[in-house]
Amino acid sequence: MIHDPNERMMTTAPILLIWVEGIEDVRWWKMRLGQVKIPAKSLNYPIVDIRCWNTDLPERAQDIHVIDAQRLPANRSDHLRQHFAQPNLHTFGASDVSRPHLQKWPSEAALAAYLERLIANFNGLALFGLSWSDYQLHQRQKGYRLGGRALGSSWQSLLKTLWHHCKRPRQLTSVILFLRGNSTLGDYAVVCQQLEEHLSKHCLTTVSILSDDETECSIVYQLTMEQYSDN
Repeated sequence: MIHDPNERMMTTAPILLIWVEGIEDVRWWKMRLGQVKIPAKSLNYPIVDIRCWNTDLPERAQDIHVIDAQRLPANRSDHLRQHFAQPNLHTFGASDVSRPHLQKWPSEAALAAYLERLIANFNGLALFGLSWSDYQLHQRQKGYRLGGRALGSSWQSLLKTLWHHCKRPRQLTSVILFLRGNSTLGDYAVVCQQLEEHLSKHCLTTVSILSDDETECSIVYQLTMEQYSDN
């Protein structure tokens, strides 16, 4: 469920803004993110606001996600820079992400899965969840970002996907990992142990479990690395 930003104008809740190209994109993202069932008590968690590129940016927005950012017109890019020093500029496929702020995803569906889980975490729907303050710490980590999603029989086997996309894990400065599926706390502990073995002790790491009835295991991740590398 996406809250109407006007419903909570008197709260201190920050705004998480999804900025998309056109009205059809707004409808698609509202339908997709609207599947996240936000508890009624979540009054001080981030407000999710979805707008077109041709609309002004809300002054209270604290986190902005520009979808398909390589298509953003120059005049709207200038408007964005006037409001945000560190926007999340999401790109897909073979786009170039060899500069900061750009985040590469294999598909729009993979990014949607990440944002779904991010919103669910902010609203208390996860075990060992990612809080808004934790998220801000991750966002302040400098480097180049890659994201993805994988499905499989176990969380441990899915970690191989993580290392496939980052063969130099010691260079990672931040890892956000969302786990979903029918596994145990013992499996979670094994995942955390493997991450500890592969990552630098200075890497900021958050691993959370989404609480639902899905039986197939999945991971959705966002990686931040010191230097951009495809291998």
